[in-house]
Order: sequence, then C-alpha cells, then structure tokens
Amino acid sequence: MFFFIDNNNIHPLALKNKLNSSELKELESFYSKKYLEQNILGLSVLFKDVPTFYMPVRLDYRGRLYCITEYLIYQGIDLEKSVLEFSSGEKVQLSDESSINYLKIYGSNYYGN
Repeated sequence: MFFFIDNNNIHPLALKNKLNSSELKELESFYSKKYLEQNILGLSVLFKDVPTFYMPVRLDYRGRLYCITEYLIYQGIDLEKSVLEFSSGEKVQLSDESSINYLKIYGSNYYGN
C-alpha cells in the first residue's frame, strides 16, 4: 500500500464523464485510501502534544481484544501503527522464557508462519 497521497492529486478517472463498473471501483478505492490517509494524519497532528490517551477496546468471548475506534488504532494499517507510540513499555528479559516464547509466536504469526 502506498502512503501520503497528494491532496491536490486528481485521479485520471475523475475527469471521465462515464465510468464502467471496474473504473468506478478503482476510483472509489483511490478516494477511500486518500481520505483514510487524511484522517489518520489529521488525527495524529491533533494528538501529537497529548502525552497519554486511552483507546476503548472490547473483549469477545474468545478473549480477543478489538479497538472500538475507527482511526489511529494499533490494529489498523501500517500508517496507523507507525504514528502511535505506547506511553509505557516493558523490556523483555532473556531470562523470562515465557515472554521470549510469546515474542517468537508473535514474530512467526506476523510473517505468516
């Protein structure tokens, strides 16, 4: 996925009078990505001076957490994840075998293994 679509960029299909269904889908996809990027970047500018904020999440019956908000979440696209910085982190100690195993599972799942 590409990032930072120019706000003044006009898609070539927007200049056509009649669009077939595939062209219409392509144009809608372009504008959807453009507006998503604008919302994420706008929110990140808005929250840049806020030291800490909390994200509402919900827990399903399987024990999975889902963010309730739509933008600027840690489960979203790479642009959303890249502008977030967690306010309090924790170091993984080499002596903590359980933490190392969870880190290995996360890395494996992230790369599709």
